This record gives sequence, structure tokens and C-alpha cells, in this order.
Amino acid sequence: MEKKIYLKMFQSNYRTYLDILLDYRSKFGWFLDNDRGRLHTVPFLLTVASALECSLNDHIIQHYGDSFEEEYSKLLIPGLLSMTLKGKLLNIVPLLTGNKYMINTGHKVYQLLSELIKLRNSLVHNKSGFDMHKG
Repeated sequence: MEKKIYLKMFQSNYRTYLDILLDYRSKFGWFLDNDRGRLHTVPFLLTVASALECSLNDHIIQHYGDSFEEEYSKLLIPGLLSMTLKGKLLNIVPLLTGNKYMINTGHKVYQLLSELIKLRNSLVHNKSGFDMHKG
């Protein structure tokens, strides 16, 4: 009698975004400060933010998938994945490290990430409006 064996392998999807970012870096540099790079500023910023969120998502799925039985991880993972990007950034590090580490919200790097998230949100959730003109 043959017995089927299944191997469960985790696929880190954030590597796709890292490949795109490496391509941008090789063509335009990190800061996109030349004329050709201006066209790519929005896609670059969205890709950076997507890479950050995808990396957090991958770590959530992998950690909770490995740490809990499948029935519990199926309950926990969707709730964690539904957090905002900023919520994930602030909450996932303590969760994944058993409260050993927390994000230092006063640190310059966190401030830059927070600005990136705000910029990403303004680009993704852009809303047109009215300007008032005196007539």
C-alpha cells in the first residue's frame, strides 16, 4: 500500500519586492534623484512600502504557522494580517519575540518608516478635492 507524503514549504513572497527594488537601485539609485528617476518615484515608494508589509506578513504567517496547530493558526493569522501596516510594525515585533523587543517609536528609523507609511497611504488612498479661489 502506497502512503502519500506531503511536504509543507513556506514561500517568502516578499522576495519578489526585493528583486524589484534591486532592479530599481541598479537602474536609478536608491534616491531616484535624476530626471529619469522622477517618473519612477511613486512606483518605487509603493514597492518599498509593499516590501515592508509583505515581509511582516510573511513573518506572521511563518511564525504562527510553525508555533501553533493548524486549527489555531487559521484563527490567529487572519486577524493579524488585517492590521494596518503601522499596526503590524508596532505589534508584530513584540509578538514574534515574546515581548523581548519592541519598536522604539522615538528612533529616527521608525520615524522614517512612519513617514513612508503616511506617504504610501496618501498615494494609495488619494482623494481629489476642491480648491477655493477668490472670484
